[in-house]
Amino acid sequence: MTLVGIPGELSGEIGRRITRGTHLSPTVVVGLANGEVAYLFPEESHRRGGYEVDPRCWSMTDGRAEMILRTAASNCLEKLEQAALR
Repeated sequence: MTLVGIPGELSGEIGRRITRGTHLSPTVVVGLANGEVAYLFPEESHRRGGYEVDPRCWSMTDGRAEMILRTAASNCLEKLEQAALR
C-alpha cells in the first residue's frame, strides 16, 4: 500500500486525481497529514466561489494549490514506481 500525505483537508476529487496518475496499487491519499494548511479544492471550485474556497476565510489557498499538490505527489509516486521496478 502506498500512502500520499497531504497537509490539509482536501476534496475527494483532488484525491482521485492523484491516485489516477499512478500504477502503484493500492494508493491512498491521506488528508490532514503533518498539519493542516487549509481546505483544498480543485480549481473549478474556486471559479464557482463560495465561503469554503475564499482564500480570506477557510481555504487560505487559491486554485493553483491543486496543481502544486498533484505535481509534488506525482513526482514522489514516480520515484517510488521506479524504485519498485529495480
